Amino acid sequence: MKESFATRLKMGLELRNMKPVELSEKSNISKSRISQYLKGSYEAKQDALYKIAKALDVSEAWLMGYDTSIERHTADELVNHAIQTKLLINLDSKISKEYEAFMKEHEIKNEIITIAAHAIEDLTEEEQIELLNYAEWLKTKRKTANGK
Repeated sequence: MKESFATRLKMGLELRNMKPVELSEKSNISKSRISQYLKGSYEAKQDALYKIAKALDVSEAWLMGYDTSIERHTADELVNHAIQTKLLINLDSKISKEYEAFMKEHEIKNEIITIAAHAIEDLTEEEQIELLNYAEWLKTKRKTANGK
């Protein structure tokens, strides 16, 4: 069952040992709006969700209540992992099988990595992170809808 945004927001504050006023300062979202989120009166829209997730250093999908990792990955980490894994293929066929399993598990295609690397090079790091976190959220949403 999906947890509420308010529940995850409270968990995030507790995990980061942060008070709502600190979150307000770090995210540039008013204290009253943070209070409304914590009460469950409102759920954050995309821009506020991104700011809160970044301030708490958690993934947007996790903050939204989806059953996914709390870890927030930078665009560079995700791209570097894919590139490093791909380079190892040439060294060992066993690693090649692990690479294929990783790609299948994460539903990544080689063509997409190449296209994505070129597509994101003109984006700021913040925009790259937002794009990758959004993609992770879409996958989680699809898996939830399919009952996986």
